[in-house]
This record gives sequence, C-alpha cells and structure tokens, in this order.
Amino acid sequence: MSFMTPLRLRAATVADIQLLWEWVNDPVTRQMSFASKTIPWAEHCSWLHARLADPTSLLFVASTAAEIPVGQARYDLQGDGFLIDVSVDPAHRRQGIGSRIIAQASQEVFARTSICAIYAYIKPFNKASLRAFRRAGFLEDGEDMVQGQQARRLVLRRAEASSSTDLLPGDSQ
Repeated sequence: MSFMTPLRLRAATVADIQLLWEWVNDPVTRQMSFASKTIPWAEHCSWLHARLADPTSLLFVASTAAEIPVGQARYDLQGDGFLIDVSVDPAHRRQGIGSRIIAQASQEVFARTSICAIYAYIKPFNKASLRAFRRAGFLEDGEDMVQGQQARRLVLRRAEASSSTDLLPGDSQ
C-alpha cells in the first residue's frame, strides 16, 4: 500500500462484528492490551452493540482506497476527553498505518466534537504503539496504572492536533 494513498474512515457498523472480533483476538493485540484474555464471541457481540448505541463512543474502521479494511480506532468519553483504542490488521502492520489511523481518526473526532483532548494509555514495552502515537502528534503526559499495570499516558490536545495536520493521509512515518 502506498503511503501517499489516503485511508478512508467510516463509522463501524454491526456488519463489522466478525472483523473487529478477529482483530481484537489477534495474539499480539491481546498481548499489548491491558486485558489480555481472549474475548468470547457472545461477549464481543454484546459489547459492540452497546458501543454502537452509546453516544459517548465513536468507533471507526479504516480502509484503503480499494476498501480493504486495515484497522480500527475507538474513542470513549472519559472525564475531560476521549480515550483512544486502536488496532491494525496483522497483515498491515509495520507499514505506518497505525499512525495514519490515529492522526486521521483523531482529526475527525476533533471536527465532530468540542472535546479538547484525546488520551492514550500504552504499555511501556509496546514500542510500536508509542512510536505510532508520537508520529500522530501525541505527546508524553506521564505514567499511570491501568488495570494494575504500568502505562505510559500520551495526550493529543486540540491545538496540537491542528499543528500536526501534515501527519494526515500522506504521512510516511
């Protein structure tokens, strides 16, 4: 996939249920998650229906221009901002797609809402995610504990997002 080809973002639907379940249960995704157990199908189905009905949650699927799904980004309102969760299809990792999904979807969230900050919590050893979020304009914001595990906290503020628009679709980082 060319780095110059923009990704297409769309709202996730119930039709994405199988794809999202496969992505969430990918072994690397589970390892990097703060909850590492495999997600049972019935639990995933209930979760997705609840997310799609929740006005404080935004869930996007990113695809190539040829409509090949390459990843997802989810934003859940918490406190004064959104928490982001992102995953990339295993077949499309290590191509810079993660940072493109993060940057493009975060710009969409800022365009749709009045929220001023998006937060990411990442395991310290998850170097690929840390790199992707930094490339998308997120800045280090300290450390925290998530489900009893050490986490790096990164933040993208509305003002920072507008100055990092050069990281959108054509970003090759």
